[in-house]
Amino acid sequence: MTETSHEHIHTQTEDSVEKRFQDIHHEIREQEHTVDSILSFIKKHHRHLIPGGILSQQMLEAGLPSYGARLVELFDDISYQGTLAETIVELETLERKQPGEVYRRWKLFVSEAQAIQKEAPKTDAVEAASWVLGPHTNPLIPESNFLTQTPKDITWFFLQENALPQIKHIAAYATLEREFVAKARALEQQWLGNGGIKVVVGDQVSPEQVEQLFGPRGAAVLYDLLPPSLQKAVSLISLTGYRKPKKIKKRRQAVQKEIVGKFERENRTMFFLISEHSDIHSILQTWFHELGHALIAGISPTDQDIRRQFLKAVARSGHLNQEYVDDIYFHYGIVHGLEDDFADNFRLFCLFPHELQKSEPERFEAMKKIFAQYLPDVSLEKMREKIYTLIQEVETKK
Repeated sequence: MTETSHEHIHTQTEDSVEKRFQDIHHEIREQEHTVDSILSFIKKHHRHLIPGGILSQQMLEAGLPSYGARLVELFDDISYQGTLAETIVELETLERKQPGEVYRRWKLFVSEAQAIQKEAPKTDAVEAASWVLGPHTNPLIPESNFLTQTPKDITWFFLQENALPQIKHIAAYATLEREFVAKARALEQQWLGNGGIKVVVGDQVSPEQVEQLFGPRGAAVLYDLLPPSLQKAVSLISLTGYRKPKKIKKRRQAVQKEIVGKFERENRTMFFLISEHSDIHSILQTWFHELGHALIAGISPTDQDIRRQFLKAVARSGHLNQEYVDDIYFHYGIVHGLEDDFADNFRLFCLFPHELQKSEPERFEAMKKIFAQYLPDVSLEKMREKIYTLIQEVETKK
């Protein structure tokens, strides 16, 4: 989930903060040099590196690649169509007909995983590559990064040569991994979503508020601003009551986080938190920022290519970004920083392209190329005309 927020932060001295930003930018540049080699390795083994299942998660914790999909493949002569109990029976039948066959395949699975681990690039700097790969099926988990680890046999005893799992365990692992593999393959097939001009209004938001903010069509008017390709990025708009800012602590600093909008990638829902202070201007800023998140919410090759192009632009640029995005880099790290960097530059490119071109030429050129390549039906001029008309209509009725 992504969120748009205003944060009030009690910071360190300006010099130390600036030095921190420089260090983060330097780290991004350094990581950018290794991203292609890491992605090349992941692509080579893409068929089997899917970390969603329990088996793959345990392998990551053991310092091994998330290789569970290979186990499913090794037992592709098992139907998996019945219950787990029926799958166990099938494996037991295979072992009875061909004594030692089940464990031969299991040992092959483990040895292949160990061989891939040895082949992997050795680095613990994976944030940039992790962001490019995207959510859901990312095998580069910083806290369990197999690229830099030596396999820990004691972490999971089934991976030791002399400690074989029971057949019922192999059946369970293969069955669960198969489900996650199928889910991942489906997610890889689609960039953006199916769209859907649908709006849900919460009980805390009155009809009068909705009409005052958006006019008679309500929040569905936000879809009207977009060309067909971008409309597909959001399936649902939800207007909810405003929440008070919540106080959190990050790196020993007191932070007051005020959420004004967010995008949930799992169901492609755009939330707007409506208060008495909400207006069409702030809503439009939030809409286009969160659309940036929606544009790269998936794991398709298109999502990944867009993220890769933007990462190169950030690395080429002379600095990070404006205050809001800098704070994300500072407090949440490179992955979240790049994500919000992209989203906010998407907003600027849609609403204030001339200002973006002047202040962030590398990011502007990246956005220009991305739009030309993947969003050819988008006319920024027509979109801004519609935005201006909407603002005039809403403010005139006030």
